[in-house]
Amino acid sequence: MIRRNQIGSSTVTLGVISSALTATTLMIISPISWAQNTAVPVLVVAPRPDAAIGDGTANNPFRSITAALTTKPQPGTVIQIAPGTYSADTTQEVFPLTIPRGVVLRGTPENRGEGVLIRGSGRFLSPSFAGQNVAVVLGDNTRLEGLTLTNGEVRGTAVWIERGKGVVITANTFRDSNREGLFMSGSAAAVVVDNLFVSNGANGISAVGSSSGEIRSNLFDNTGFGLAIGQRSTVRVLENRIVNNRDGIVISNVSRPVLRGNLIANNMRNGVVILPDRRGEPTPDLGSVESPGKNVFRANGEKDINNATAVGVVAIGNELDQAKLGGSVNLLPAAPESNAVPSARISKPAS
Repeated sequence: MIRRNQIGSSTVTLGVISSALTATTLMIISPISWAQNTAVPVLVVAPRPDAAIGDGTANNPFRSITAALTTKPQPGTVIQIAPGTYSADTTQEVFPLTIPRGVVLRGTPENRGEGVLIRGSGRFLSPSFAGQNVAVVLGDNTRLEGLTLTNGEVRGTAVWIERGKGVVITANTFRDSNREGLFMSGSAAAVVVDNLFVSNGANGISAVGSSSGEIRSNLFDNTGFGLAIGQRSTVRVLENRIVNNRDGIVISNVSRPVLRGNLIANNMRNGVVILPDRRGEPTPDLGSVESPGKNVFRANGEKDINNATAVGVVAIGNELDQAKLGGSVNLLPAAPESNAVPSARISKPAS
């Protein structure tokens, strides 16, 4: 039987999360702002039937993203990408595509990059994870929007953030990568909002190192783990739909993620699984008296919350099936000491 915790929970449906973002919201999360009358530098890229490289103007676009990047675009530049496939064989891209500080890589945000495909892989030497196969690497204050990204190579990752701060990733589709859609490592700090993570082999998002930021209003569907959060990551996972994966969210090492308002449903094994670590235990925030979790767990195959550690987890204010709890999970707030009622003692009559 499905039960609600005694702290109120949210009403969440299986419908598609709205992609609407107010202008105010976008201004808040955007790492780049321009004066109202300031011209924004734009470099246009489009697949070309001829061999010309182009100059980045609307009438003579660059034929590849790589060609646009070789101009060393300055912060505030928008690289506007026309529909088409951008790969080593179609547009002679050289991967990984490294997006420099403050540059926007934009396709068609209105349909989350449908028809604007970046497909490829190149060797990236990560300071924290050594050699990796990556399609796109994002630097400080970059913005990625309106693209479809895939990396089908062995252990392939579509987008990597190592040290980039102030990164915004919005209205994209990450699909069919061999490993994950997005890897956040090192000191990465990003807002990841209103994206689709579909059919990636290992994880929709891996958040490790000391990564931080918000992962909000995304769909994670049909992946190994929807999200894998480990090491010292403190990401906030808010109002996402995490459905049809092997496990919804896997939390490990000494990470401290915050989970609020997510729909975690129809995952094959666990909705949320918390793993032990020899160096300490993860301490996820799944809801408290002051800030109820408002996560909704439905129809997960084995457990809604599976705490495999020796430390109890507090998860107040969520909707879940209490029969699908593994390990020590506290769903109720502790009674204040001032309201404590001593238990009555029953004395055995003297014989």
